[in-house]
Formats: sequence, structure tokens, C-alpha cells
Amino acid sequence: MNVEGTEYKFVNYIQQHILTVIAFVKYYTNLTFTEKQTEDIYKFYDSIYGSGLFEDVFEEIPKEESDLIINMVDDIVNSTYDYQTSALGIMDAISKDYKNVEFDAEKIKKELADRNGVEFLAEVLNKMG
Repeated sequence: MNVEGTEYKFVNYIQQHILTVIAFVKYYTNLTFTEKQTEDIYKFYDSIYGSGLFEDVFEEIPKEESDLIINMVDDIVNSTYDYQTSALGIMDAISKDYKNVEFDAEKIKKELADRNGVEFLAEVLNKMG
């Protein structure tokens, strides 16, 4: 199961609940699941929750332990959000985006070095006044 493959940059409460339920079943049982079974986390959740499997597993986990795990998941999500919205996290995201811009800038620079590119640029500048 690839939780990171969900395509989301953030996890809303429902997604967090679904991923926590899946983790409890996955890590507190000796059951194995195929990639096909787990490729759609929402269908997988429906099957383990709807069948009563999660409830059976969760009842066997000591309350203190399940509370600790739920709190740890909350802390991880909150610390991820804190980082992503911090100055350092924002600068990190910008620097990753900037690397792509540099690549594009190099491509543009090469195209402008071509005689036709220079002529086109001259036309644009003339029209701009």
C-alpha cells in the first residue's frame, strides 16, 4: 500500500481517519494484502471497515496504546502542516519550483540565441514601444 501515492499535498480529517484505520489493520494483524487490494485506499477502507474487521482489531488493542498511536498520527500531521506553512517550508517549496524555472530559463536562453529567436524578440520589443 502506498499511502504517499494519494496525490494530496495535505490530509483532511477523513483521509487521516481512513489512513489510520488502514494502518491499525495492517500493523496489528498478521494479514497480508495484495497491491491490487490496497491500490484504492477508499475501497480498501470500505472493505475493512464495512466487514467489521477494523472494529474487531481495534477492540483488541489496549486503549492507552491506541490513544498514543492516534495522538502520534495527529502530531505528525500537525508538524507537517507547521513545516509546510513555515518560512523554511515555503522557501524549500519555492527552491524546488525555482529549479524547474532555471531549466526553462536555459531553454529560453538557447532559443533566443538562435537568429530567429532574436528577430522575434526584436519584433516583440518594437511592438511594446
